[in-house]
Amino acid sequence: MKKDNLKISEIAEMAGISEEEARIIAKKHGDKIPSRSLGRIEIYEEAAVERFRKFAEKSGAEPEAESEPVSRRDRVLPRREPGRAPERGPPGMQDSVALQEQQIKRLTGRINGLDRQASEEREDYEVRISLLERQIIAQQKQMEVMDSWISFFEAGMEESTGRAEARQKANLSWQRETTDKITWLRLPWWKRLHQAEER
Repeated sequence: MKKDNLKISEIAEMAGISEEEARIIAKKHGDKIPSRSLGRIEIYEEAAVERFRKFAEKSGAEPEAESEPVSRRDRVLPRREPGRAPERGPPGMQDSVALQEQQIKRLTGRINGLDRQASEEREDYEVRISLLERQIIAQQKQMEVMDSWISFFEAGMEESTGRAEARQKANLSWQRETTDKITWLRLPWWKRLHQAEER
């Protein structure tokens, strides 16, 4: 798989040269090797490995007199190029700081994404809650209307029930009177006469 975020130490290892030599090549031929800055360090693509290797081979083939002497200080801390900010701290520390910056950026992006997701979910919940509240209010109004109709029908039913009970009582009274009359008519004439005298 192609690698696009190679540090100078990884370039040196893949090209088969020392990290010190890779740094010298980067300073001398930096304008011919595409790279990009990440924090305080330069990041290279995998295609840059072959260029480092070729520059290293050319540098080895040049006479000793033409090679630029490297002081002890340059071996530890590379010399500052014009217009370029000085590097701070050992290379290993710079790489560590750059990796930490990458991790911080990733975490920041993830946190921002979670914040956006939480905000969208909160808005969605607020819309759902508002809809449910409107539905509850509508149902409450429907219940109030139903209660009014139920009360109206119950009142009508009570009135109808009272009338029905009165009619039932009247019918029972008529039935009893009619039954008594029929029973009296079935009696012999002399008993009817006797009962009439007693009344």
